[in-house]
Amino acid sequence: MTVEEKGKRFSHVYLSGDALQKDSKKARFRLSKLAERTFPDAKSDRHGHRSPDYNGRAQDAIENELGIRFASKSASGGYYPIWSWYFNRVTNVELLDTITVLSNELNNTFGKDASLFIAAAYHPSKFPDLI
Repeated sequence: MTVEEKGKRFSHVYLSGDALQKDSKKARFRLSKLAERTFPDAKSDRHGHRSPDYNGRAQDAIENELGIRFASKSASGGYYPIWSWYFNRVTNVELLDTITVLSNELNNTFGKDASLFIAAAYHPSKFPDLI
């Protein structure tokens, strides 16, 4: 990525014109597993201390930045916030923009380097321990 491309959404960098690249269910599944591990739910330890809700904050960022409801509607009519359901229903552009939003959350909100997350998102075979 060149300096001019920094700060742009991934869909603006990797998609030119109307040419959408093909993706697969396997790639979307891997992204959902990567997101689950990178953004865990809040948990309480045995002393009652609660860890941050990285999962909820990441999902809120997706909804706020992209205007997409994260939770998916089930057959029973309820909404469930499940990463695999989300990644399987978004368009290619929304999928790429989700990677941008999640990377920004890691960098800006959580103060973590997002480069490993981005690398694992695009080259999962090189980072099997993350997925």
